[in-house]
Formats: sequence, C-alpha cells, structure tokens
Amino acid sequence: MLIIKKLIFAIPFLLSITAFYIQAEPILKDPMLLFSFDLNLLLQLIYFAVSITATAYFFITFTALASDWKIVAPISLVGSALVLLFIASPEATYLGIGLFLAFCAVFALLLNKITKDPTSFHTSDYIIKPSGQLITIIVLITSAIVYLSISTSSQQMVTKMIDSVVNLSTEFIKNQQLAPQSEGNTQPSLPTLTSEQLTLLKQNPNLLKQNGIDPNILNQLDANKKNAPVTPQSIAAEAAKPMIIKQVTDMIQPYLPFVPFIIAFVFYLNFQFFTSITSLLFSPLAYLLFYILEKINFIRFETTTREVKKLVV
Repeated sequence: MLIIKKLIFAIPFLLSITAFYIQAEPILKDPMLLFSFDLNLLLQLIYFAVSITATAYFFITFTALASDWKIVAPISLVGSALVLLFIASPEATYLGIGLFLAFCAVFALLLNKITKDPTSFHTSDYIIKPSGQLITIIVLITSAIVYLSISTSSQQMVTKMIDSVVNLSTEFIKNQQLAPQSEGNTQPSLPTLTSEQLTLLKQNPNLLKQNGIDPNILNQLDANKKNAPVTPQSIAAEAAKPMIIKQVTDMIQPYLPFVPFIIAFVFYLNFQFFTSITSLLFSPLAYLLFYILEKINFIRFETTTREVKKLVV
C-alpha cells in the first residue's frame, strides 16, 4: 500500500508531460507561431503553458510524497525519455536530457529541505515554490531548444518572417476601400476589373510600365481571380510586394545573427507570462489537494519533537 501511495501521482505527472510534448512539437518545429494573430494558435500557446504548469506541479507533488531516489529517478527518466516518441527532431534528445537534469536537481533541493526540517510541512514551501522554480527551468530549457532549432535553420525562419510581414502588408493594402456611396456622399467606390479590362492591360503593358508596375503581375492576378476579384487594390498590393520584401530584408539582414536569440527570448517572455497566470490557478488547487488527501487519510501529519543543541554557560 505504501508503494502505491508513493507512485500514485507519477501517473498524472507522466500524462501531463506527455501533453507537454504533444503541445511543444508544432511550436518547436515552427517558432514563428509565436508571432501569429490567429485565435486558435493563441489557444494552443495557452494549452502549452497549462501543460508546463501541470507537469511541474504533479512532479513536485509526486516527489514530495515519494521522497526516495529509487522511485523518483526511474520515473523522471521515463518522463524525459517520452520526448523521443512525440518530437521528431534532433533537438528532442537535448530537451529530454535537460528535463531529466532539471527534475533531478529540483528533487535534490526538495529532499534536502524535507530532510533538514521534516517537522514543518507547508504547502507553499514544499509544493508551490518548488513548482514555480521548476516551471521557470522548463521554460528556460525549452527556450534554449528553440534557440538551437532556429540556429540550424535561421535563413528559413527569416524567410517565413518576411513572408508573414509581406502577406500582412498586402492584405492591408487589398482591404483599403473607399467609403461606399450613400445619400449625401458622392465619393465613388473603386471598381473591380473585368476579364476584358485585364486582357486590355495585358495587350498594352506600357500603360503599367509608365506607372512603375511590372506587367507580370497581371499573370498572378489572373491565376488568383477564382479566389478573389481583381481590383486596383490587388494590383497595388502585388506591385508593392517586391518593394516590401526588399525593405524588410534590408531591415532584418544586419540583425540576422541575433534572430535566434531574439525569438528564443520572446519565447521565454511569452511563456513566463502565460505560466505565471496558470500558476495562479494551480496554487489554490495544491492547497485543496493536500487538504483532501489529509481528510481521506491518504496522508497524515504528525506532531513530533526533536532534540536540539543549546548553549549553556
């Protein structure tokens, strides 16, 4: 029965670290998701932060009850090795090793505290504070893995960053519409180009060249016409693309060596913020958990006395 009590919280720990790996896999594969404005991706980042927090709290709860290297070390090793099943990248091994060392270090500190002062158990000191430390370490390790991942493919990351800025800029240009006509408003709306007008422009490319527009843009617009109507705004957006790409590239190029560090630092700040919020939710649950465990006699607290060395003159 005692061994079951010591191992019972290993199950939620292994489940939460599995969820952590599942949520981490797409983020480590493409860290540029951090710069997305999509609501679904924002929820994915929140789920990732929740999995980090749950992993830390369940690990500390498990180790506080087990308090034995023979139990904690194998479970920590299994939890760290699970990364190889869910993250298919060269950096997965480094992530697993980093987490295993972090688990061992945090447990060593916790065990030292339990051994030195076994008579005063406080949930805040033995569960919440070590969990917060482990959360910070996990975020730091994951940020380091993000740095390694980007360092090996920094040019691809820069290309994605440029594409993201260009797409955002061109969509903004395409959505610039004049106010619709209404009573008392004589301002016309911009027309949509018909197939005949596109054909006429193709036959007279000099008209576009005189206005600084590459005639090849018409071919791209014609290919995309099924998805969206061709308007002057879409022509302007396509014409602006080369200029935007050049400006963004020129702006990023001097800082290219710092891109991995910047993205990893942004990653760290983001998840320190998210996990600080999720920790506020888990802290009361930790108090509630130990209150319930005590009430059902799963654990018990004993008042003991100990001999101390006192100076007498």
